[in-house]
Amino acid sequence: MDNPSRRPCTAEWFAYLQTHYATVGDAQGHGPDPGSDEWLNAFERRRNLPSTSALPREQRCATLARELDYRN
Repeated sequence: MDNPSRRPCTAEWFAYLQTHYATVGDAQGHGPDPGSDEWLNAFERRRNLPSTSALPREQRCATLARELDYRN
């Protein structure tokens, strides 16, 4: 699946990831806020991606976008 044309780290980008790659949270909508560090950590775990938590936020999103492009 192609990554969205939306810029990484935007609300639209996080919504796209949540819809097309992995839901973070439960069926009642409980879970970390999309785009928060906790959300990114959970998303990486659900997709079996390497942790990018040591990176600055923008770099973390760019790395995640590249990884999803590479794997898909």
